[in-house]
Amino acid sequence: MSHSPEINHLAKALAAAQSSLSPAAKDAVNPHFRNHYASLGSVWDAAREVLGANGLSVVQTYAPTDGTRLDLVTTLLHESGQWISGTISMVPAKADPQGIGSAATYARRYSLASILGIVADEDDDGQKASMPSHAPAYQAPIATVLKASKPVSVPSQPSAAPAAANDGSWRSMVVPKFIKKYAGQTLGDMPQRDLEWWASNYTPKEFRGQIAQADLDLRSALDQATGRGQPAAVAPAPKQAELNDNALDDVPF
Repeated sequence: MSHSPEINHLAKALAAAQSSLSPAAKDAVNPHFRNHYASLGSVWDAAREVLGANGLSVVQTYAPTDGTRLDLVTTLLHESGQWISGTISMVPAKADPQGIGSAATYARRYSLASILGIVADEDDDGQKASMPSHAPAYQAPIATVLKASKPVSVPSQPSAAPAAANDGSWRSMVVPKFIKKYAGQTLGDMPQRDLEWWASNYTPKEFRGQIAQADLDLRSALDQATGRGQPAAVAPAPKQAELNDNALDDVPF
């Protein structure tokens, strides 16, 4: 709370005003808790005449924020120039005009009733504030769960392509991810032109001195799809997959 250097005249006037104030009429219903409360208009109706009769007035303004919350400053003024003020901060449920307006009205009602000492809500003896939350039970962060789990075994060498289908047909082999245009489909779904391109340009690559069986299966399936027959024994493969130098001009990705 902030106030002027002296508040003696204000304190005397406020004491006189509060002796004449009546509780605000509870003219609204909270749909969530089904309790009655006094609306902003009702709080003002209860205070306006009494404030004026004692040389008091109230000003409510908004303070600058970082844009994530609403800060409402309520100032009680006395005709002598003395004043007291307080600020309430609220985060709107929605960052749209309706959400901001609702939060502003809520803040104004509570702040006005608070600074004047007006009863604006039913007293439930703290029952709602002490009610258990219906929020989900706390769960450990994913990172913690993974840390506590057994490490996942990783194959010693990656597979560049899925293994051949069990029925031995090249048509049912799933297209590997690096053939992006048809990834997840089967070789039987690919146009013959694209099959020919890959059969001409795909060479299985070596990893740690070995060629993955899945790569050999894909090479064999491409040969079958293009009528090239079973490939001969595979010679030591180059260290990287090789594509013909002039083939990149028309890659069917």
